[in-house]
Amino acid sequence: NKAAYIEQTLNSVFRQTFKSYEIIIINDGSTDGSLEKATRVLENSSNYLIHNQENKGLSASRNVGVSLSKGKVIALLDADDIWHENFLKSIYNLYTTFPKASVYGTDYQEKYSDSNILETKKNLDLKQKGKAFLIEDFFLINKFQSIVCQSSIAFKREELSEISFDETIDYAE
Repeated sequence: NKAAYIEQTLNSVFRQTFKSYEIIIINDGSTDGSLEKATRVLENSSNYLIHNQENKGLSASRNVGVSLSKGKVIALLDADDIWHENFLKSIYNLYTTFPKASVYGTDYQEKYSDSNILETKKNLDLKQKGKAFLIEDFFLINKFQSIVCQSSIAFKREELSEISFDETIDYAE
């Protein structure tokens, strides 16, 4: 039920400078017109798929989306989040720069309104900001606040060939 946000979210995908992507929308039983709004926004696109299902929760929706995807790298985007226009290009650059890595991520901000944007506090050397690097100790880096949010990461599809999102978890999936 994200009708108030879905258009802005999809438009952030259309504004990507990296254009080689597919859009998979899992309509998890929305009842607020989200599906109709998304369909209208996508009417001039050809690289999308909408899958409708009864409400099963976010983890189940992510598992279905992964199973329907065709790409080598999967990026998640929640219906009320927005990607920076260079997000997919940054992910692609990380994928080609660090081919042995499994998960790729970018920095993110929490935006509550146009005048209330929170820079997240990370346990990182400020000299690393804006640079590509490998994280040696994920838990140490996450000491203050998570360095990633679900809409700021991507992962290799092959990494989920034997694992999936735990559908019993219903918080911070």
